[in-house]
Amino acid sequence: MISPDSKCMCLDERANGYAKGEGCVTVLVQRRDVAKRMYAAIVNIKSNNDGYKKDGITFPSWERQYTVISGTYAECGVDPAQVDYVEAHCTGTKAGDPVEMRAIYEAMGKGKRDKPLMIGALKSNIGHTEGASGLCAVTKVILTFENELIAANLHFKTPNPNIPSLIDGYIQPINENTVFIGDLIGLNNFGFGGSNTHLILRSPKIMAPVDNGAIVDRYPRLVQMCGRNQESIHYFFDKLFEKPSKISRDLLHLINELSKSTPFETYTGYRPMRYRGFTLISDKSGRGSVLKYSEIVTQKVAKHEKQMCFAYTGIGSQWPGMAQQLMSFDVIAESIHNSALIMRDNGIDLLRLLTQNNSDMNKSALNSMVSLVAIQMALTDLLKHLDMTPDRILGYSTGEIVCAYADSCVTGREALSIAYYCGKFIDKIGDKKGLKRKFDALKRENLSKCLDQYYEEVVDSTDIDANVETLLNALNAIIGGDRKKSGKWITNTTHKTEDSEYINGKYFIDSLLMPVLLRHTFNGVANDAVIVEISADSLLESEIQNFSPNYTYIPLMRRMSDSSETLLTSFGRLYGQGFNVKIERLYPVVSEPVSTGTRILSPFIKWDHNKSYRLTKFPDYFNFLNSREDESYTIDFMDKNDLYVRDHCIDGKILVPATGYLLFAWKSLAFHKKISYKDFVVEFRDVQIYRATPIQKTGKIKLYTSLDPRTGRFHIVDSGTVVVSGTIREINATDMQYKSVFHEIKAMDETNGTHNDRPIVMKSKDIYKTLRTRGYNYGKSFQCIQQCREIQNMYVWAHIQWCDNWVTFSDCCLQTYILGKKSKQLLVPVAIELFRCDPKVLFRKPKAEFKVIFDPHLNIAVTDGLEIRGVRASPLQRNTNSQKPALRSYGFVPFDEYFIHENHNSFAIYQKICDELALKLANNESAVGKSLSKNDSQLMSKISEDSQTLYKLLIDFTDNKSDINLDIIERLDRDMMYSSYGDHNYLRSQLTIVMENRNELNGNRLDVLEVNDSSALMYGTVMSGLDIFQYSLDIHYTLWQTNPQKTRQRDDHKLYSNTFTLQEWCIGPEVSDGSTDLIVYKDESVCHLRDNELNTELNTLMASFWQKLTENGFLMIVLKNKLSFAEKFICNTFGLKIYNQSRRDLIVSVAQNLGFSLISDKIDCFSINSLLFRKTNGELIVGKQVFIRFCNEYKNWFQNLQQELRQIGDKPLDQNIWLVANGADEGLLGFMKCIRKEPNGNRVKCLQIMTTNRDQTSGDILTNKTVHLNDIIKKDLAINVVDDDKVGHYVLNELPVQPYRVDSEHCFLNLRNRGDLSSFEWFESQHKYWPLNRKANQKLVHIYYSALNFKDIMLATGRLQSESPTGETECLIGFEFTGTDENMNRVMGMIPSKALATTCVVRDQDFLWPIPDHWSMEEAATVPCVYATAYYALIIRGKLRANEKVLIHSGSGGVGQAAIRICLSLNCRLFITVGSDAKRQYLQRLFPSLSDQCFSTSRDLSFKRHVLTQTDGLGVDVILNSLSEEKLFASLDCLATNGRFLEIGKYDLSRDSVLSIRNKLLILIFNTKLNTNLFAT
Repeated sequence: MISPDSKCMCLDERANGYAKGEGCVTVLVQRRDVAKRMYAAIVNIKSNNDGYKKDGITFPSWERQYTVISGTYAECGVDPAQVDYVEAHCTGTKAGDPVEMRAIYEAMGKGKRDKPLMIGALKSNIGHTEGASGLCAVTKVILTFENELIAANLHFKTPNPNIPSLIDGYIQPINENTVFIGDLIGLNNFGFGGSNTHLILRSPKIMAPVDNGAIVDRYPRLVQMCGRNQESIHYFFDKLFEKPSKISRDLLHLINELSKSTPFETYTGYRPMRYRGFTLISDKSGRGSVLKYSEIVTQKVAKHEKQMCFAYTGIGSQWPGMAQQLMSFDVIAESIHNSALIMRDNGIDLLRLLTQNNSDMNKSALNSMVSLVAIQMALTDLLKHLDMTPDRILGYSTGEIVCAYADSCVTGREALSIAYYCGKFIDKIGDKKGLKRKFDALKRENLSKCLDQYYEEVVDSTDIDANVETLLNALNAIIGGDRKKSGKWITNTTHKTEDSEYINGKYFIDSLLMPVLLRHTFNGVANDAVIVEISADSLLESEIQNFSPNYTYIPLMRRMSDSSETLLTSFGRLYGQGFNVKIERLYPVVSEPVSTGTRILSPFIKWDHNKSYRLTKFPDYFNFLNSREDESYTIDFMDKNDLYVRDHCIDGKILVPATGYLLFAWKSLAFHKKISYKDFVVEFRDVQIYRATPIQKTGKIKLYTSLDPRTGRFHIVDSGTVVVSGTIREINATDMQYKSVFHEIKAMDETNGTHNDRPIVMKSKDIYKTLRTRGYNYGKSFQCIQQCREIQNMYVWAHIQWCDNWVTFSDCCLQTYILGKKSKQLLVPVAIELFRCDPKVLFRKPKAEFKVIFDPHLNIAVTDGLEIRGVRASPLQRNTNSQKPALRSYGFVPFDEYFIHENHNSFAIYQKICDELALKLANNESAVGKSLSKNDSQLMSKISEDSQTLYKLLIDFTDNKSDINLDIIERLDRDMMYSSYGDHNYLRSQLTIVMENRNELNGNRLDVLEVNDSSALMYGTVMSGLDIFQYSLDIHYTLWQTNPQKTRQRDDHKLYSNTFTLQEWCIGPEVSDGSTDLIVYKDESVCHLRDNELNTELNTLMASFWQKLTENGFLMIVLKNKLSFAEKFICNTFGLKIYNQSRRDLIVSVAQNLGFSLISDKIDCFSINSLLFRKTNGELIVGKQVFIRFCNEYKNWFQNLQQELRQIGDKPLDQNIWLVANGADEGLLGFMKCIRKEPNGNRVKCLQIMTTNRDQTSGDILTNKTVHLNDIIKKDLAINVVDDDKVGHYVLNELPVQPYRVDSEHCFLNLRNRGDLSSFEWFESQHKYWPLNRKANQKLVHIYYSALNFKDIMLATGRLQSESPTGETECLIGFEFTGTDENMNRVMGMIPSKALATTCVVRDQDFLWPIPDHWSMEEAATVPCVYATAYYALIIRGKLRANEKVLIHSGSGGVGQAAIRICLSLNCRLFITVGSDAKRQYLQRLFPSLSDQCFSTSRDLSFKRHVLTQTDGLGVDVILNSLSEEKLFASLDCLATNGRFLEIGKYDLSRDSVLSIRNKLLILIFNTKLNTNLFAT
C-alpha cells in the first residue's frame, strides 16, 4: 500500500499506493450559542463498518461505503445533488480509489446533477496521515469556506481507467485552485479495518456588519495582548498591523477575549502569560493603508495578584474644561449630566463648569468642590462599569466624599449635596477671614505644604464653631443616622469616632478641617499595591513615590493632556499589572460567533521552537525500556553490594527502600553530568511514590530511570509501570536551609532543666522491637538508630550510625518520622516534598554517628548534610495471615499419662458407631437406613472426612460386600483410630523431652529418622511437635521405608520447607551408625500389613535402631495396643494382621534388653501407645550424684555450683550435678535454660518439687534416697518436675483455636481484619463495668439505630486508611446513633467511633441532642453527621451571615440537603449543583422556594458561567465544595472578594493538590477528618 514513488497519485492510472504523512490536528466542537467563532457547521455524520469480507480486511466494500454516504444525506433530509464538492478519502491505491468513486457516484452523482461532482484529494498534497487524515480533511474544508477557494490536487495526469464515472466525466478531480461559493461539502474518511465515515459540513456564511471596519470612533481603540515573553507580544502586534485592511471589530473582539488569559500560576500545568502589552489605535478613518497606533507598551506581571487601591484627592487638582474630552465616553457623559441636573436646583451650571475652558471653576471653593466631586464620581462609575473593584479606598478633603460614594455609603445626589454645603462653608469662612487664596495654586511639588497652610488658615479662623454647627446640621439632614463603612475604606484623619466603622456628618467635617496625614493613611495599603488616582490631575505622584518605591502609580487624568488617551492608557497600564479591564464595554457590541472571514488568530502567535526533544525512532519506539540499558539499575541478592536490601523488610515483604529510588535518580543525573553522585549536592522535590516495589524470592529486580536533564523531571519504572516520580537538580551547599532548626531545638534541649528531668532514652534494641510490633521487620543493615529520645515531649532526637551506605542512613532518618508519629499504624512514605543532601559531609566521616532531629510541626528531619521536609505517609493494610499469634498453654505434663484428646467425646462416639455397624455386619443384620442422632452428627462433624476412613469402609461394605473400594482400605492408616497420635499435643511432651536433653553446644542440627511402612507418614506430626522456632533448629529429616509405593504424602514437607533443611527425601537411604538424634518408628500394629507381607523381626529392628542412634539419643515408637470390635472385623475380613495386647510389653522387653531406658509412656482412648526410649550406657547411681539445693538466696549455693561446674568435666560421665528446688517460685526452670548453654551445661540436671503434700519435702527425697528419686536419676533427664507424686515436666501445648465468648450488655461491632467484611464481630466495650469509673458530664446511651456513614464503608472495605482521633487503630467505624439515655429520653448524637454498638458513652454533651417528637429514631439516625458537617462548615468555620450568596455542590446528598436548609433559614441566595434533572426535581419538591435559576449541573464546568452570570460577575460569598480536580478550580473562580471556600472533599487533599491562594480570597480548608475537627472544636 506504500507508494515506491513517495507520491499519492489519486485517481491517476499510475496510482501505486500512498505516501505517509504526519499531522497533528485539534478540532473544537461547540454549540453555536456559546461559540465565539464558527468555521463550519456539522449537518450530519454517520459511520458503519464493512464487517466480514471474503476478499480480506484490506479490500474495501463499495456497498458499505454507498450505504454510509447515502444514509448520511437521507437522515438529515439533504439532497446530495446540492453538494458540489466532496473531499474524498482517496489514498492513491489500486483497490481503494475505484471502490470509493463508485460508492460516491452511486450515492451522489448518478442521474441527479447537471454538472460534474468535484473531488478533492488532500493526500496528494500532504500524504496519508492515517489516524489524523479525517481531521486534516476537515481543516482543508474550513480553509475552503474561509477563502472561498479549493486547493488543487497534485500528481494527476491520466484518469484511472478502472473508474468509469471519472472517464465519463460524472466526477471531476480538482486539478487547479478553484473558486467555491457553495454551502455544503461532503467528506469521506475510511479506516484500514473497514470503518467508513461520511461527514457533511455547511459554510456558516455569517455576514459582517456594515461598520465592522470602523474600529475607531469617538476615542482611540485600546488593543491588549499577553504572552510568555516580550518578543511574543511585539510579534503579535507586528502581525496584526501587517494587514491593516483586515483589522475589524470582530477581530479585535477575539483578540480582547484572548488577552484575558491569566498571568498567575494556576497549578494545572498551564504556564501563565506573565507578559502583557497594549497600544492605542487612533486612526479616525477606520480603514487606511497605514494605521496610526501608539508605541507598544509591555509589562511583566508580578507572580502574585497585587492589591488595587483607589485614591481620591481633594481640591487643587481641578482645572477648567477638564471633562470636555471625556464626554465622548457614554458612562461619564451620563454621570455628569445626572450631576448637572442635581446641581441645577442649587443654581450651579455644572455642565458649563466642567466642559468650558473659560469658566469660573476656581473662583470659589463651592465651584471647585462640586466640579471635582462630579468628575471623580463619573470616573468611579466608569471603573465600576468596567468591572474594576478596588481592594482599598482612601481619600482626603473632598476626596472622602467620593470615597463614601465609591463605598456605596451615599448616593450621587447625597455626595453632591455634601460637597455643596462644604464648599459654601469654606467660602463663608474665607470671606469672614478675608482669605483670597486661589485653590488652583496647589501644585504637585508642594501639595503637602499648601494643604497644611490652607487648613491652618481655615481652622484658625474666628467664629468657626457656629459655622461648623450649621454645617453639621445640614450634613446630618442629608445623611441621617450613622452609616456603616466597608473594611476596604481607610480613614485619613487622626480623629476617629468611637465606632470607626460608621460615617456621619461629623466625619466629613473632620475630613474637611483636620490635618491630612497621607503617610499614615498609606500604612493600610499593601507595600506593592497599584495606586489608581481618581482625580483631574496627577497630584499624588511624587508623594506616593516618597512613601514607597514599590507602589505602582496610575493616574486616570493629567492636566492639559488628551484626557481620552490618558484614560485609555491608564486602563492599559492596569491591564499590564494583571487586572482584566472589561474594555469591550467601551466599544460597540460584537455578536458571537464573529463573521465569516475574520482573520484566524493562530498566525499571530509565535511559538518557541528552541527546545529540543528526544526523538525515538523505529524500532526503539516500540521497545523503549530495553533501549535504555544505560539508565537501568538491577538489585541482585547474588551481588554482595545489594545484600543490604534484604534487611528492608516491611510486613514480611522485602521492599525497595524509598531512598533507594532517590539514589537511582541521583545516579542518573550524575551519569548525564559525567561525574560521581558523591561529588555534588542534590535536591529532590515533589517526590511521589505510587506503589511499593516488592522483591521476589529470586532476589533480583530491574528498575528503569527516565530523566530529563533539562527540567530534572524523573520517573522510575518497574515492569512498564511508573512507581516513583519527582524532580532532581544540583544545588549549592549554601542552599541547605534547615540547619538553624537543628541548632534551635538542640539549644532548647540543653536548657531543658536538670538531668533528672530528661526523658527516657530508648536504645536500638528497644526502638526496633517497637517498630517490629507495627510491622517493620528491619534487618541489621536498616537498624542504624543507636538511641532515641524526645525533647519537650514533642521533638525526636536520634543518634544514627553512618555505615558508608547512603540508602540505609537516609532511610533511618525517615524512621524518625515514624517514631515521631503518635500512631501504631504501619506507615509507608508516599510523598516527599523536599529532600536535600550534601554527600561530601556524609562520606567524609566513615563509621561516624550523626545526630538527627525531627520536628513534627514543621515535618522536617535534619542532620549534618541531610534535610528532609514534607514526608507524607499512608497506612498500609497489614498481612493478617502472617500475624496470627501462637496460642499456647504452659503446664505440667507427666512423663507417663493417659492422654485425653480435645475432641474426646467425638472420638468415643465415632468408635461406638463403628463398632455398632461392624456388629450388625458380623451378625448379617441390615444397617441400611439407620441415621445418626442430632447429637452424634454434631460430634462426628468435628472429625475430618479423611479421618473417617473406617466408617466409610463399613458403609460401603453395608451397601455392597462384593464391590469394596480398595483405595479406602489403603487409607485405613489415616483413620482416626489409627492416627490419633496426630493430635498436636499428643506427641509434643515426648518431643519436648528430646529438645530439652540435646547438647546445645553441638550446634542446632537435629537428625531425625522416620521408619514407617504405612501410607500415613508421621512427618508432619513430628515437625509440628518440634518447637523449631523456640529452639532455632536445623532439622535433617530422613524417611526409611521398605515399601516405597505405599507412600502417598510426598508433598507434606512443603508445609515446613521454610523452617528446616531437608537433607534427603528418598526411600531406604544408607544412614550412618551413631548419627541420628531421634528415631520415630511407626509399629506394624498401626500399618495395616497383610498376612503375606513380610515384616522385619523385632529384635533385629531394635538392634538396628540402637546402632543408628547417637549416645543418649531417643527412640519413639507408636503402636496400637488394643483393637476395637470394628477394627478386628475389618482385619479379619480383609486379611490384615492382628496384633494382640502383649505387643506393647514385647516391644518394651526387647528395648530394655538392648539397654534402652523407657522415659515416657502415653496412651489414649483408641489404645494408641507412644513409647519414648533413650539410649543409655548403664544405670546412674544416686550416691555418685552431686546435689545442690537451689533457692532465692543465691549466696548459699552459687559459689558451690561454680566450683562443681568447673570440676565436672574431669569426672566420670555417670556423675552429674543436680539442682533441687522446693516450690514453684524459685525460678529453677528458667535458670536451667541458661545454664545448659554454658560449657559442661549438659552435665547439669534439675529437680523441681511442686508437690502439695506437706509431709513430703525435698529433704525427704534427698535424704532417704527414695525409689522415686532413683527412677528420676536413672532416666538422666535435664528437667524433672514432681507434682503430686507424678514425675514430668512443663510443656507449651497448643490451645484450641476457639473464640472467647462472653455475655455482655456493652459491646461494639468491629472488623477483626480490616477490608474483610466477613470478619465483623462483636467486641466488649471499655465501659463494660458502667457506671464504675464514671467521669463528670459522661452519659450512657442505649443505642437503637446506628447510621452507616460513607466513611464507615470506605474504612470497612479497606479503601480508606485513616487514624482514629486518639491515634489508635482499634476501631474507626461508627459515628452517629440514636437511642435512649439513662432517663429514657430519646436522643441522637455523635461520637468519634464505636457507634455501631449496643451502648456508648458520650463524653461531650454538646454532641447529644433530643429527638423531635415527630421523628422516628430510624429517621433521626441519619441527621447528626450531615447536619453537624454542614453546621460546622457553614456557621463555625465559614461564619455564614444572613442574605449572603452560597454555592452548594452535590446538593442532593445528605450534607447538601442539610446545608440548603441552614442557608434558607438565613435567607441566603442559593446556587446548587446536582448530577441529574431528577435530583433537581427532588430538591424542588423538598424545598419549594428553590427556583430553576438556583440549579446548574455538577457534571461539567458550566456551573461556573451560570453562577457568575447570575451574580453579575461578582461571585458568591461562601462555597461548600465536594468536587475535585478542574471542577474545584472552577469553583474557586466563583468566589467573591473576601469569600470563604469550604472544602469537604477528600480527593484533592489526599493528592496534595496545590491551590493558588490569592490576596483577595479567604480560603478555609475543612477536610473529611470530621471526627477529629469536630470533637476538637
